[in-house]
Amino acid sequence: MNEEFPKNLLRDVYWSFGGKVFENQAEFSEKVRQYQIDIKEKDDWQPEKVVLESSAINLIYEFWEDDDEIEKVVEINADNGESFTAGELLFKIHNLVVDDLRGMDRHFFEGLSLDKPPTFWLNLGS
Repeated sequence: MNEEFPKNLLRDVYWSFGGKVFENQAEFSEKVRQYQIDIKEKDDWQPEKVVLESSAINLIYEFWEDDDEIEKVVEINADNGESFTAGELLFKIHNLVVDDLRGMDRHFFEGLSLDKPPTFWLNLGS
């Protein structure tokens, strides 16, 4: 497969990594939809849109534990083995990082930035 990696992903999606781990992707997607409406005052969430043609990515994110800054790298695999939809990717990211980011000052999703294929940085804001 010829995988091309965009420099940025999901920059126009707003989300907060607080709350819980979600068991159900549809429930999660509805929460994201409502969050877009609450923040942007419009429903432009497209969870079924394919945003990345890749079977897997690595995700780098940072958080604080006690007085130490921790950098973690996790692998995320596409359910279909070929591509990620916006909904699948954000759902998996949320569930992987929420326990580390809950309660942190910088826990607002600001998209993904390509480090080097297939690795992306999770951009966070406060």
